[in-house]
Amino acid sequence: MVRRAWRMGSVIFVIGSSLSACPAGSDPSDPTDLTDPNAGEGSSSNEGVETSDATPSATDTNPGEAEAETTSQDTGPNPEPQGVSVHLFNVVRAEIDASHSPLPELMHRVELPPRITALAEAPAGTGSVVFDVDGTVVTDAEAPFLASQEGGAPADWGLDFGAHSLRATAFAGADGTGEVLGETAVDFTLSALGMNEAFEPLLAFQNAAWVMGNLDIVMEPRTFESAATAGEQLPYHLFTPEFYDAGAAYPLVIYLHGRGERGFDNRTSVYSNSALFRGARSLVSPNFQAEFPSFVLAPQCGDVPAHQEWAHWIGNSEDNLFAGLNNTDGSYMQHPDPFPSARMVSELIPALQTEFNIDPTRIYLVGESMGGFGTWEFTSRWPELFAAGVPMAGYSDRNTVPRILDIPFWVFHGEADESNPLAGSQIMAAAINDAGGSARLTTYPDTGHVETFSMAWDSELELLPWIFSQRKE
Repeated sequence: MVRRAWRMGSVIFVIGSSLSACPAGSDPSDPTDLTDPNAGEGSSSNEGVETSDATPSATDTNPGEAEAETTSQDTGPNPEPQGVSVHLFNVVRAEIDASHSPLPELMHRVELPPRITALAEAPAGTGSVVFDVDGTVVTDAEAPFLASQEGGAPADWGLDFGAHSLRATAFAGADGTGEVLGETAVDFTLSALGMNEAFEPLLAFQNAAWVMGNLDIVMEPRTFESAATAGEQLPYHLFTPEFYDAGAAYPLVIYLHGRGERGFDNRTSVYSNSALFRGARSLVSPNFQAEFPSFVLAPQCGDVPAHQEWAHWIGNSEDNLFAGLNNTDGSYMQHPDPFPSARMVSELIPALQTEFNIDPTRIYLVGESMGGFGTWEFTSRWPELFAAGVPMAGYSDRNTVPRILDIPFWVFHGEADESNPLAGSQIMAAAINDAGGSARLTTYPDTGHVETFSMAWDSELELLPWIFSQRKE
């Protein structure tokens, strides 16, 4: 496969580079990091991070993943003459992105997976496909026929915002030789609607300084009043993208905090204690919003009654807060009814969708400790809401597995966790995989409870790309 570089504006793109200015696998908190696209894949896993044998890789197709409706405001698909069609390809999932297939004439960057390329479906007998993108020519002589790949694997397609022309020609021979079996031409626009088109990445220390000075400003404190029960309230903080435009549909990330942050005061530590929000790799920072534009929601679990948590299990009470937990295998039996705080989060999600254009197929749930409990709990009680879950160091109820088989999970746990048994994550992930679902498990040797969360958010460079590549059927 021939790889070429070309200049668009002030940035030189190489076929195989990231869609944004930050290369794939590099750290968007540090634009000087020009890591090889594959170097970040499981980087911490190679240094003491273990993944279960039954665990699919980050590029595995999720079982049960079906096609979704497009939210782009496009004017219809491009023509597909001569037996060749071009589709948007989700690099992380290694599959066609059904919501933008065939390649539409208008694509909003906000609505796309973070890593994409183009795939050509060609007639039988095709030996190679030649892609011409705005005059840059690339040849792929092995199916699947991709406009960008690295070492035989799909790689990111580097495109600037604006109008582009693509021609895909299928040849009978290798390297663009022999009989022409078909071709198609596609004109499309990559739109910056809802984003800062002129954004220039900050240096890592600048991005971290921005977070330190602005985090509590951009995380707006709010209160949700339940329509189901008079007088019930849910405090929460909400990050709204700076350049939000209702013409594009945005993903929503929901963060569930740990037990120590329960209450009704909506204090900032509900979110600021997590590495998902603080430091140079903060999801709400300028660098990461350029890569992963999204709304971010951080609700606060109430502490009345005293045993209220994100998860509700049989046995616990105000007199015995942790009764019903199996401290050997990290399990519990789910109570038939959720606690009020959990139920109100399920009510808040559609309320936010009424207020903002939030993509119902890209709602992601992450949680730490008690929030890890909550991630298993919420996805099993309201599986229709969530496109992916990231539970960290939580207990679980294996009886709920049949309800969550269509949701992909990436599970994290420290092997030296002094608070919640490692088995709670191990057994649950294995049960999901054995039943035909998708649960990726990452464990950290010699790592305690709280340290696990920072390890995951700071070290797993593929975690956010994996999350934002998932889409609900």
